[in-house]
Amino acid sequence: MFNYKIQNVMNSKSRYELAASVCRGKVWLDNTALAAISRMYRKRIENATSKLEATVEQGRYASFRIDQALDHPKASRLVLQQMIASLEEVIGQLFIFEAGSRINTNRYTCLISQFREKQALAKRALEHSDKNNTPEVFV
Repeated sequence: MFNYKIQNVMNSKSRYELAASVCRGKVWLDNTALAAISRMYRKRIENATSKLEATVEQGRYASFRIDQALDHPKASRLVLQQMIASLEEVIGQLFIFEAGSRINTNRYTCLISQFREKQALAKRALEHSDKNNTPEVFV
């Protein structure tokens, strides 16, 4: 029964993405699976129906890439730097959406908090990595 459930989860890309996000992006089948997920995120960002939706998807993609980079022993410092910058942009946009909301519901506060935590984790890993692309991971 359990094997059937796992097989069912891995059959579709969206379910694989869900499994990867639940495991903080640490589900690795092969490099093409990671590339497929990256393409899917980029497509979601391109096809977003609003600026807010695109911003949230961009933040989720950056968080996912940070998890992948921290899980991979040869993570690129450049990828971490790019995703940190991407999350900085996303957080700024979410603050703008929050400020422009007629009713201050703090509905973006949770997302901003999650993205900031992920950004801080990536910054710590980047600070403690040596220059040959091998970051130490601090959870």
